[in-house]
Amino acid sequence: LKTLRWKKPYSEQVFELQRIDALASERLAGSPHVINTYGLCGMSTFNDFAGGGNFETYVKENDFTPEELLVFARNISVGVADVHEINVGVIDPDDPPGVPKNIGTIVHHDLRHHNLLLTDDHRVMISDFNTAQLLKWN
Repeated sequence: LKTLRWKKPYSEQVFELQRIDALASERLAGSPHVINTYGLCGMSTFNDFAGGGNFETYVKENDFTPEELLVFARNISVGVADVHEINVGVIDPDDPPGVPKNIGTIVHHDLRHHNLLLTDDHRVMISDFNTAQLLKWN
């Protein structure tokens, strides 16, 4: 359960950021590199549990070979590609004739080590889409 700080005052803007976070995570549920969201209730979301903790802490506390770090980098890159390619191939009836498909995408805007979490089996997952921007390419 991800909940905003209790002392943070409610506002429409903060609620919208939480809604974008949940929407982005839900739309990316098919990616093995993005934390899944299962529900949104007001100022809380129900997400996958990242039992491996924070990626920054994990890297600082362990020694890795360059090859192992490269695997992390590749998985993060694949996750970013998944984020940027959301909705590829979805037919939009509002597209003008001659435009076969809309291609939506998400820009994370806050991709850094604090927003990379680890599963129990140490897979890196992208999280925290509350500052993301939802786009539509034409």
